[in-house]
Amino acid sequence: MGKITIPSKLLELLTDRGNVDTLTAYLNVKGLLPNTFDRAIFIQQVKKVSRITQNEITDSDGNTLMDTYYDSRISNTVYHKITNYSFSYRCLKGYMKITLNHDEVLGKTEKNIIDNIKKALIQHFKIDEKYLVNIHRHISLGRIDYKRDYRYRDLEEYHLIKQIISIAPKTIVRGYYSKDDKTNNKSAYIVKYKTPSNKSAEFFIYDKAKEQNSRIQKDETTFTDWEYFRRIIRFEVRIFNEKLNNRKYNKDIAKSISIYKEKKMARQLFNYYAEQAFFTEPIYRIDIAKELICKRVKRYDTQVKLCEVLAEINTNGFTKAREKYTKMVTVKKTGKKQKNYTQFNRYIEKIRTLGINPLTFNLSWIDEELNIQETTYKQIPNFTSEDNCVKEEALMDDIS
Repeated sequence: MGKITIPSKLLELLTDRGNVDTLTAYLNVKGLLPNTFDRAIFIQQVKKVSRITQNEITDSDGNTLMDTYYDSRISNTVYHKITNYSFSYRCLKGYMKITLNHDEVLGKTEKNIIDNIKKALIQHFKIDEKYLVNIHRHISLGRIDYKRDYRYRDLEEYHLIKQIISIAPKTIVRGYYSKDDKTNNKSAYIVKYKTPSNKSAEFFIYDKAKEQNSRIQKDETTFTDWEYFRRIIRFEVRIFNEKLNNRKYNKDIAKSISIYKEKKMARQLFNYYAEQAFFTEPIYRIDIAKELICKRVKRYDTQVKLCEVLAEINTNGFTKAREKYTKMVTVKKTGKKQKNYTQFNRYIEKIRTLGINPLTFNLSWIDEELNIQETTYKQIPNFTSEDNCVKEEALMDDIS
C-alpha cells in the first residue's frame, strides 16, 4: 500500500497545536427554547441530576437578587474525580454554562465541540434530541484559557526562572494588571497578573508539577499526566466573558469558539500579556549581559548607563528601576505634574535592540534547603516564547 501524502498547508490546518487549555461555552436556553413549555421540560431534566444552590447576584442597576443554580458534572469514565464536562444552569439568567476540560478541546473543531456538548446533554440529562436541533445557533464562547508549558532542565534553571519572575514588571497593560505573588511554598507556586475586578482577563503562572503532585494525592489526575508534567512551569492567559464582550462590541469579533481557537488568535492574545511581563529576548546572567553590551555598544558612556540600568533592574526589580529613572514633568495645557518614563523606555528599547532581555538572573541562586549555589548557566531561553515551550499536537477530527 502506498503512502498517503498530505500537503503541508492542509496538515497545518488539520493540526491543533494545543494552545487552548480549557474553554467555557454559554448555552442560551431561552433563545434555544422560546416556548416556555419546552423550556420547562429541558430545565426539569437538568434539575433531576443537579446539585441545587442559591447565590446573591447584583444586577446592572445595583439591585441584589437571588439566583438559583443547577450544577452537574460528567466525570471521566476511568478516573471518576476528573471532570470532563461541568454544567451550571442559572435560572434567573436563563443560560447554561458548560466548561470542557483539555481533552474535550484538543483536536476538536467548533463543530466537534458543539456536537459533543449535544451528545453529553442527551446522555447525561436524558434530554430529547428534538430540543437541541438548533443548539449550534445558541452557543457562544464564555471563557478561553491559552497555555504554554516550559520544561525546565534542572532545579537550578527552575530557581533562575523564579528569580526572573520576581523582578518582572509589577504591572502590565498600562498599569491595569498588577502582579500578585500569591503562593510560593513546597506544595504550590502561583503568580498572577490581574485587574482589581478580575473580570476581564488574567495572566496566570504556576508550577504545574506541584499542582499535579497535589492532584494525584486526591485521585484528580492520571499517573500519565503526573509524569508528563514533571519539571513544567505553566503560563496561562485567561480571557473572561467581559473581555470577550468588549472585543465583540468594540472590535466586532464574534464570541465564537472557532475564531478564538485559531492559532493566530491564540498567539496574539497570549503574546499581548506575556511579552509585557517577560519581553521576547533570551535571558542572560547579569555579568554576561553587561559583557554583551560592552561588545555591542561603541560609546563608553552609553555602555555605562545601560549596564547601570540592567544592574538596577536585577537588584530592585523592573518597576522600582523605572521609578528611579522617571522624571516629573509639568503638562503645559493643564499645569499638572505627571511622570515621564521616556528616558527609561529609551534605555529599555536600546537594550532590547541589542538582543538582550532587560530581565537578567544572578550569579547565585538559593536551593530548596536555602543553600546558596553558584550559577552555572550563562543564558536561559525566554520561557514564554512559543518556540521554547513544549509542543503538543493532535490532528483535528475534521475541518468542516
